[in-house]
Amino acid sequence: MGLLEEVLREHGLDPAGPAVANFLFVRVGDAVAANDALLRRGVIVRPSGSFGAADALRITAGTPDEIAVLGEALVGVAQAAAR
Repeated sequence: MGLLEEVLREHGLDPAGPAVANFLFVRVGDAVAANDALLRRGVIVRPSGSFGAADALRITAGTPDEIAVLGEALVGVAQAAAR
């Protein structure tokens, strides 16, 4: 979980914690738009609207390589949002 949390924080996200399973919740603003942008980059996360948190994503910890892919996707999402 440490690596996932570190990557999220490097991209300006503040995961809710402490984690008690293999996933983190992170508030992203428009979770549906963030989910769609990450999906286009090959990253699958879960919007948390059905849990009463329409502004959050549930992100499951994967392998270090998968977490690196998430980090690269977050850069792309941030760049797209800045345009």
